[in-house]
Amino acid sequence: MEWTQDGRTHRYEDPGPGTGPLSRLPVGSELKVRVSLGPVSFYALTRLWSADRIRVSWHDDSYAYRKAWIPARWVRTVTDEEYRAEEARRFAAVETRTRNGRAPGGARTRS
Repeated sequence: MEWTQDGRTHRYEDPGPGTGPLSRLPVGSELKVRVSLGPVSFYALTRLWSADRIRVSWHDDSYAYRKAWIPARWVRTVTDEEYRAEEARRFAAVETRTRNGRAPGGARTRS
């Protein structure tokens, strides 16, 4: 999987759900989380997990919906306030890059 965040392209090989039964929360009751994948971290939502992996979903800089299974040790829950603040910061930065001649993902929009 490849996605763009904060103007940079990132890659991740989704390992799948792992072992054991899956647990889930009802639709509309997703947990807000922060995912750390080495040099990149991002905020996401989750409502599905296995014994050792968590299925997260998020929007990248182009507002594309992304989802992946992430090892549980790389995920932590966050407060609603922390999640909202980070989402506002990220998408304000995307809008600024777009207005300054860069489309999401860093492509130039003006000559």
